[in-house]
Amino acid sequence: WLGGHQVYVNERDKYHLWAEERLSPAVAFPYLRILVNGMESQGILKRMVLLLDEFEEVQTLKTQPQSEYIQALKGLLNSFNWRGLFIIIAGQSASFTTLGSRYPSLSDRWQRVKLEPVQSSAQAVKLARAYMEFGREEYLKQRHSTSTKKTVQLSPSEVEIKAIYADVKKPVM
Repeated sequence: WLGGHQVYVNERDKYHLWAEERLSPAVAFPYLRILVNGMESQGILKRMVLLLDEFEEVQTLKTQPQSEYIQALKGLLNSFNWRGLFIIIAGQSASFTTLGSRYPSLSDRWQRVKLEPVQSSAQAVKLARAYMEFGREEYLKQRHSTSTKKTVQLSPSEVEIKAIYADVKKPVM
């Protein structure tokens, strides 16, 4: 229903939907906002990450559908206003330049980040430590603990991380 699929009478009645046909983003996004708010209030959801991959495909759309897509994306951003929903848009860097010049009101909202693959087992260990330390600190915050004792041993251990990283780096035959 949020994607614009047909909604039948019994579903409309059950979920109190007002639209009978494809929902426009102006109607669908507030429903999504209500669902997310409800899940947050029940403790089911803390944050949601939406990954929009292959963003370069948007520039291949004709002018009208492209404009509708961008307007819908801006509507989604406006509906959440950075509360509870984090959007990652991934694609070829040239597409961000092209679409950003066509839609400056959208490009003003994004922050460009270039992701690089892990190049060594030392980097893999450093990344794992950073994630674990962050997770530990968040856990302590939630538990209102004032403990500052540092983790002695990584779980997984440095040796295990290096072994996993070595498997990832093996060429596929």
